[in-house]
Amino acid sequence: MSSHRLFLPLFFLTSTAFAVPSWAMQLDETLGEDSSVLAVETERAAITDYLRAKLGAPYHFGAAGGKKGFDCSGLVLRAYAAAGVQVPRISTQQFQASTPVPPEALREGDLLFYRMRDGKSEPLHVVVYVGNGRAIHASIKHQQVREIDITRKVWTSRLVAARALL
Repeated sequence: MSSHRLFLPLFFLTSTAFAVPSWAMQLDETLGEDSSVLAVETERAAITDYLRAKLGAPYHFGAAGGKKGFDCSGLVLRAYAAAGVQVPRISTQQFQASTPVPPEALREGDLLFYRMRDGKSEPLHVVVYVGNGRAIHASIKHQQVREIDITRKVWTSRLVAARALL
C-alpha cells in the first residue's frame, strides 16, 4: 500500500513567513483517519493470510499452535496474534470480548459462533470469516484446519452470532 505524503512547493519552504495552509491541515487530519482504516484492513489481511497458511494443520483440543495443532479458539488466538491483536483464549471469552455484526455485513477476520450440540444455545465453536461466504476453522470432525462454506444448512442452522473483534 502506498503512504500518502504531502509535498509543498519549494517557495513555501524558502519563505520567511512560513504558515501551514488550512487545507494542508485538513488533509493531514483526513489521512490520519484513513491510516487507522488501513491498519484495520492490514490486520484483517494478516489474519486471513495466517489462516490460509494453516489449512491442513491438525486439530487437537486445548492446543493453540505448535506440533499438536489447534482447537477452534486456539486458531483464532494465533491468527489474531499474527496480526498483532491480543484476544482471549477461550471461545466464550472471545464471544464476550467481541461486538455484534449483522451477518450480511461480515468482513474478513470477523468471527462466527456456532452451537454444535442440539439443545444448546451457547456458542461452543468459533470460526473466522475469510470472505465470499467462506470461513476457516479447526474442525473436530475432520481433525484439521479446514475452509468451509458457511452458507450450507449445517452451518446456517447452528449459527448463534456473528461478531467482530476489530
